[in-house]
Amino acid sequence: MAENKTMDDIHKGVLKKFHTLCSVLGLTEDEKRAIVESYGVESSRDMDTHDLINVCASLSEQANKRSGDAELDKLRKRAMASIGSYLQSVGKAGNASVIKGIACRATGYESFNKIPRERLRNLIATFNLTRFNSIRKQRGLKSLSASSHHMIFTGNPGTGKTTVAKMIGAIYRSMGILSKGDVIVTERSRMVGRYIGETEQNMNILLQQARGNVLFVDEAYTLCDTDQDRKDFGYHALESLLTVLSQKEPDMIIIFAGYKNEIERMLKANQGLSGRFPYHFHFDDYTADELLHIAKGVISRDEYFLTEEAEELLAETIAESVSMKDEDFSNARWVTQYVENGIIPAMANRLIANEDLSTESCQTITAEDIATAYPNFRIDRTASVRSERLDINRLKELPRVGFRIA
Repeated sequence: MAENKTMDDIHKGVLKKFHTLCSVLGLTEDEKRAIVESYGVESSRDMDTHDLINVCASLSEQANKRSGDAELDKLRKRAMASIGSYLQSVGKAGNASVIKGIACRATGYESFNKIPRERLRNLIATFNLTRFNSIRKQRGLKSLSASSHHMIFTGNPGTGKTTVAKMIGAIYRSMGILSKGDVIVTERSRMVGRYIGETEQNMNILLQQARGNVLFVDEAYTLCDTDQDRKDFGYHALESLLTVLSQKEPDMIIIFAGYKNEIERMLKANQGLSGRFPYHFHFDDYTADELLHIAKGVISRDEYFLTEEAEELLAETIAESVSMKDEDFSNARWVTQYVENGIIPAMANRLIANEDLSTESCQTITAEDIATAYPNFRIDRTASVRSERLDINRLKELPRVGFRIA
């Protein structure tokens, strides 16, 4: 009897949750009835407890997704409001199309609705602080608007750090903070010399080029990530940069970029350096869906199109690579090379070998082209086991030209 009572209590609890979730999702009585009748009963009270639990799990997932979508929609509205308010404060017109364009250029995304949460938050913070400092300056108060715009970008390769740096240059030029707004990309080999005095000479030339622009130092941690060897010439390059970082109106924005852990180690090893960079942005890896979107953008840009089977196989190969990636996975760079250096050459080989060079053929990427290209771009090329996400045997079944999978 006690066991039956316990099961009844569980059933009542799950039944209550079912009706609560239906209410949260705004389901009509007809929609609720359809769910119940799909289990062969007329009333939710008659549903099996396990069936109710499964239904509640599905409804909870929908409710969570809807909640996440609502949060993202609020962030989009806040981002548009922040950019619009800034434009208004500097006397520039900006309708929804202009504001969305600025947001896309600042984050490196082609579509406003594709900008992820973290990038939107960074965007809001940047424009709000810039506007705030501008207002303080107008009112004769001290502000950071003329000095502290240097940034730290952390993330794996191919996550858009250089792309966003270019947009930062354009935006800060429009704000009047930079006189030119171009991006000068550099790294250790261009900065550090081989003999005494060469590093200082290299840095003088580099800083002259970077004046009025964004100086993007890639893999900045290679300059000096330890406090034990101050004789390394990389430390001399860092000292040259510190002179700019300490200036109030440098007409230059310095961005240090690289892997998160290595950048953090460099900042810890060089006390006071972190304080020179008020903005720290982390670039997450792209998801499989985002990489597929990038791949399809490259394909469409160059006037190719995918067959339905090719698009499906492309999605599966990208998903498998994402599932096997490590910190050296180059994200957008990888998927762009996969298309341009793998799929398109495979397509060319197939068409030339088959002497099929009609206009339509020269635009159509097939599943065979994906299958031929993928082994050279697969993350774990030595793996012999089949991925749970992608059946490699499916690749073997497709004919291919000039390549054979062992």
